[in-house]
Amino acid sequence: MPGGAHPGDDLQAEDVGQVQVEQHQVGVELGFGMRRFGLPVLPLIVGVILGPRAELQGRRSLQLSGGDLSGLLGGPVSYTIYAVILVLLAWPLIKRLRRG
Repeated sequence: MPGGAHPGDDLQAEDVGQVQVEQHQVGVELGFGMRRFGLPVLPLIVGVILGPRAELQGRRSLQLSGGDLSGLLGGPVSYTIYAVILVLLAWPLIKRLRRG
């Protein structure tokens, strides 16, 4: 490959810094937009902090299971976590249906 052994090897340090600045700017604009429309910003902050870690752990578990999704979907711990997520997502709908 011209420029390097792997794609992206010819990127300069300034290019990487520019991408990080642009990502930061998008995050700031998204946060301001969320505040403008009365949406909570805390979930965005938590997602930005925990998202890369969750993705890394998901990749590791797929590598350990040889790419088989049963490593993510099977077992009592994952069933419990999925049930809790389902209840948390359905809770506002349940409250709304109870009111009226």
